[in-house]
Amino acid sequence: MAWAMVFAVSYFQMTAVRAHGVNGVGACQGIDVITAAHWKSLAETLARVSPDLAGQDINWSMWAEAWLPMAQSLLQDPQAHLLDCPEGTLAVMLHALPALDRDMGDAVTLEVLKNFHHALKNAGMDAMGSAGSAGSVDSEASPVWRDHWMLAAASAFHFMYGKLVHVPQYEEASLLSPLEVAVPPSRPAALRTYHEFLFQNTVDEFLRSGVLGIELSENSVFFSEALAFFAFCRLQGVTRILESGVYLGFSTEVWSHLARTVVGIDVFVRPEAEERLAQRRNVRLLQGEGRELLPALLDEAPSERTAIFLDGPKGELAIRFALQLSSRPQVAFVAVHDMMPYRHSVLELGAFFLTDEPWFQEAYGHLDTALVMNGREDIGTMAFFDGHKT
Repeated sequence: MAWAMVFAVSYFQMTAVRAHGVNGVGACQGIDVITAAHWKSLAETLARVSPDLAGQDINWSMWAEAWLPMAQSLLQDPQAHLLDCPEGTLAVMLHALPALDRDMGDAVTLEVLKNFHHALKNAGMDAMGSAGSAGSVDSEASPVWRDHWMLAAASAFHFMYGKLVHVPQYEEASLLSPLEVAVPPSRPAALRTYHEFLFQNTVDEFLRSGVLGIELSENSVFFSEALAFFAFCRLQGVTRILESGVYLGFSTEVWSHLARTVVGIDVFVRPEAEERLAQRRNVRLLQGEGRELLPALLDEAPSERTAIFLDGPKGELAIRFALQLSSRPQVAFVAVHDMMPYRHSVLELGAFFLTDEPWFQEAYGHLDTALVMNGREDIGTMAFFDGHKT
């Protein structure tokens, strides 16, 4: 249903561009590698070919593929391009969405929807509001409808963002009436008893691993969080841990004491992380986007029991990504860091354990004493999503 809407919006704006002519989409100054000449050439080509497309059975896959290179360039700084050339940027991204989804995966598509929703809601609105100041609803060409097509597209992005991406934070949920708030499914009392038993029977091995002696770093995971991660790894027979969001490498080093193989991913692998992990022979560091590399790494080892730790992307994109990854057959579980603002929502979406549970903190919060003495004042909230059932 969502993609049908994308196609409908895409075709609508294509016909609007044809009506608007070269002076609409082509009147852009250009930024970086995309110059004013690029925009003008693109607009001229679109104006030339679009009359032949009207009423035709369009091959949407090939159509989207043709827009993909331009869309990938725009993704380097989408908000800047939207300010410079709002009509053209939105046109290109809408046309290319199916190709982006196919080539780069759902995680990229969801991020595009989120970024453009916010960009259109904020910086893009000025450009939209001024587009149709001239024109009459009664005129034959209906320029008001034509000039305000971006506002219609913004409405579509708003709906898609709310339907496919948005996860309410605690502050949002607290503003709803009791009838509007979906109550998280109650978990059986036996589940807490089982978790208590599991942690009691793994904490000694966790302490013997030596992780409490690892040099601390800022914004690191809590040791109580690491205990829960370790316990579920042992329960599920995990031999491989994939991490997205290495930063200074503290959590990566912790995982290296708990599994046979660890792969850490970050958009920029910092020298501090490389130095910290140089002696950990079971660790491999990769530079790139976790949303792209994690699926590929899972494809490399389809039969190896794997746990995934997400510390980037953050927030609602991390939650959506976790739900996607948890469906892979070799994934035992996915743990997502910094989930306190989304606590209500992740329980509703099926998280089976959170490390800020009062009983868990009472029993194992003392493991975090060193971090608290080092200036940490928060409580770690790591959410765990069950993986594929084997």
